[in-house]
Amino acid sequence: MVMLEKILRRADALEFLYEVLLCDRFQKKDCFDFSYPKEEFPFIIAMDALVKYAILFDTEDLVDEYILQLRRFMKKGFNYESFLDGVYRSLGRITSVILNIELDDIETPSAKRKILAYIYQRYITNGYLFHSFPSTFYSDVLKNGMDPLHYSFSRDTFLEVKKIFSSHHHKDIITKDFSDTSYISLTDSFLDAYHYAFSAPSYLSQLGSLSSYMMDEKKYDRGAYFRKDFKASYSNLLQLCRDLELSNSEATFLSTTFVEEWKRLDISNSFPTILFIKRSLVGENYLSEYRTILERCEAEDLAYSIGRIFTPRIVSRKQYNPIKPCDVQIVRFLSYSDVFHNSQDFAFKNDQACDMIKEEVPERVYVRNEVANAYGGASVLALLGVLLITLGTVITIVLAAYGG
Repeated sequence: MVMLEKILRRADALEFLYEVLLCDRFQKKDCFDFSYPKEEFPFIIAMDALVKYAILFDTEDLVDEYILQLRRFMKKGFNYESFLDGVYRSLGRITSVILNIELDDIETPSAKRKILAYIYQRYITNGYLFHSFPSTFYSDVLKNGMDPLHYSFSRDTFLEVKKIFSSHHHKDIITKDFSDTSYISLTDSFLDAYHYAFSAPSYLSQLGSLSSYMMDEKKYDRGAYFRKDFKASYSNLLQLCRDLELSNSEATFLSTTFVEEWKRLDISNSFPTILFIKRSLVGENYLSEYRTILERCEAEDLAYSIGRIFTPRIVSRKQYNPIKPCDVQIVRFLSYSDVFHNSQDFAFKNDQACDMIKEEVPERVYVRNEVANAYGGASVLALLGVLLITLGTVITIVLAAYGG
């Protein structure tokens, strides 16, 4: 993906992403999908727009105008659907320039078919599926290719974690199925792939900030794992332990597991890593409805027809066989820190301080006052006993006095 790498090095692209990352108007509750952290969603759809350009076109000549258009779309009271419509219209116009089609003729049936055929050939016939994985495996995959059996993680440990949650009647906090780890999942949605890249591995990010039980933004920092903020992620986990009323020993086990896995995968220094796999390699380089799209394009808006080609259809395709290194392209994408901390030249204020904490395995975690309650109960009983004995002694003395 040479074109994509060129785009990601451009100052205007970085400034655009930085603005999207920090601007509050992109993070309003009615603007984003609630399954994503609010600061992540606009960021990944902006990146998705850049990736689509890189897949469709080999020229960098029109990137500046394209990015300028994206910034305009984002500033128009941001709404996801309207932003997508603007992206598709821009890509259609750029395609018309590539094909030497006059803009006045872009909505004619013949021009539409030519534009759609070009986009279909680039994005579907010769396009890609995506797989995201922790960046700690980057060098190995680059050298040896992708083998599902080479993924390493503490399976038994996380089975025990799931067992703890299940014992408290919460089975869906970690959604990964550890019973079959012999495959990787492929998707045709870059939006999902980039999110998975930020949250890899899912079993760790769900402990740190992305569990469905962490939707309350007053209690939890949903963007902690997206930012690779260990302190905030660890704080989320402790809050989860309190909310689920886990014992101190259970909370200690979860905390120890979380910290050890975070350190093993070097999450604090990780970056989004995505494998690009040719659709043709796995037999997914066609759309059964493509003919229908062409037949209906005369009566439909061009942007709508383009959107039908781009619409994701493969949520999770299981890939069991190894993929050779020559058959894949690995792209190191921009992380939160890449965009946020390398922005000295941008015309925005960097007003967030990096709050670090040592990634140390805890000796003991206290989320409940188990010991204090036990001692407290014993103290009350002991005091009650003393009072009863004292009362009995007083009564005996009184009776003895009157009896005497």
